[in-house]
Amino acid sequence: METEITKMSSKGQIVIPQRIRDRMNAIEGTLFIVTDSHDTLILKKMPKPSREELLASLKKWQSKEEKD
Repeated sequence: METEITKMSSKGQIVIPQRIRDRMNAIEGTLFIVTDSHDTLILKKMPKPSREELLASLKKWQSKEEKD
């Protein structure tokens, strides 16, 4: 685990240091879940859905739309 200091911009953006992004294989467009607890933020990298998961979601959405 590595600790670095970063700051928030006026738009609420926070830079994840390059070494940490490299270690996490985080690239532009990577999605994160953000959780807070008092004065602590936790960022959890979201796993990329598999093709099968995407297709199952689309089928589920399609069947729901057909029922409505």
